Amino acid sequence: MGLAELGFDPIRVASNLIHSDEDKMRRERARERFALYNDNCEPILDRLIGSVFAEEAVRTRLYKLSPIACANSFLKRVSDELARPIYAVPPLRTVDPGSAQGAYNGLLKEIRANERLDLASRLVVGGNRVLIYVYYVEGSGMCAEVLAPHQFSRIRDPRMPSSTAGIVYAREVYNSVGESVTHWVVWDDQQHFEMDSAGALVRDPVRHNFGRMPFVEICRPGTNGPQAECHAGADLVATSKAGFMLSLLALKNHKSQSHIQLAFVGNTEGFSKDQTLDEESVLTTSGDGQLFPINLQGDPGALLRTKEMLETTTAANYGISRDRLNQRQGEGGEENGLKERTAELMQMMRRAEMDLFDVLKTLSREHPEYQIADSATVKIDFGLLHHRVDRKTLLEIRQVERSMGLRSGVDDALEDNPELEGDREAAMEYIDDRMAEEAVIVEKRRALNIAKDVSSDAPGQSPADNGRMGPAVRDGKMTRDDAARMANEPPATD
Repeated sequence: MGLAELGFDPIRVASNLIHSDEDKMRRERARERFALYNDNCEPILDRLIGSVFAEEAVRTRLYKLSPIACANSFLKRVSDELARPIYAVPPLRTVDPGSAQGAYNGLLKEIRANERLDLASRLVVGGNRVLIYVYYVEGSGMCAEVLAPHQFSRIRDPRMPSSTAGIVYAREVYNSVGESVTHWVVWDDQQHFEMDSAGALVRDPVRHNFGRMPFVEICRPGTNGPQAECHAGADLVATSKAGFMLSLLALKNHKSQSHIQLAFVGNTEGFSKDQTLDEESVLTTSGDGQLFPINLQGDPGALLRTKEMLETTTAANYGISRDRLNQRQGEGGEENGLKERTAELMQMMRRAEMDLFDVLKTLSREHPEYQIADSATVKIDFGLLHHRVDRKTLLEIRQVERSMGLRSGVDDALEDNPELEGDREAAMEYIDDRMAEEAVIVEKRRALNIAKDVSSDAPGQSPADNGRMGPAVRDGKMTRDDAARMANEPPATD
């Protein structure tokens, strides 16, 4: 049901929403989280320095160190740890009827679905709500964009606040003098239009027959409403900021409190203040006065231990252990808590996959090549996350499943080759090609009498073996006399 049918003026509702203090605060906090994920952390740390330290001289010294204190964004680390396994192996998407599989695969390739969904799964961990905007461009095909939470606002349905009645997203355009200005595009399930920041229409409303908005909405459970979206995941933001600040103070400690400071006592007119203070320079004084050493050496270990404690405690909230946090990304042992969190996120992405199929099915009416019937359905198989282990363990799991009748070679081919996109007939052709290649290799081994357990020490090509087996004689490639002669010859030696 469109906004107008709900009794609202769409232009006024959208304008009031984007100018409300509540939504401005939500967008600002969401922009900060997006910056933390994209390693744009220096402005955040600079604001922290300005708010924590009152003395301008102290702030000036710290500003110089802020570019190297932003070495590790904790929010990005946790987001990647949770979301990476989901699209590391793309899911199998099976369309019923099978005749629509090719059209669906073609649309997925045009929008680069795996890349878009992988990015969305990572952003939603810290941002709580992400949109994928799908649209068709004449001559270019189907397109998709990931909208981070600071780029759009959601008009809630008054009948059911957890549902979305409209979407307002920002669009950067250039005015007549070449300046970049922000316009706002408003969608509901019946029309869309564009307005400027003052709420004046830039483009008249255009009605559409989609019956829905062309957006895939991905949100973490329990994050409905601006306040909930602002506060959920605040521990990741706070820990990231604390990590930056503690790293900054540790660097400052290394710079200013890791050496012997010289102090001059006496007539300062006899001591030049412009002398270089380092381990290689000699200080010169004239007149009465004396230099005294002051030991300023300090251990920044306490700061680093505090940082580690904060990160470890927060990581535990997301099922990440201290051992895994201290290792390189992608390593670590069995962690049930992390797998449970990843499985929860995977269920969110499963719903997103289903919504994406519905959006593509609707928009495919405009596509000249790929159309999907309205009656078509899709099945999404992410596979078991427990199977995403090292290759040796994976082969052992497959062997057990095959002995239980739960798996076939087609399943192996589909899992190892995600580009087959769940097409079992294509998997059978893939297997046939590999079997034909193996048959040629086996035939050559038999002709040359190469043993199955061939090695450099026992190559299986001795004259005795060749004369005894006689495959070349059998196939007419060698006479009996030649075979007998080779059988009596001693093996060649270096």
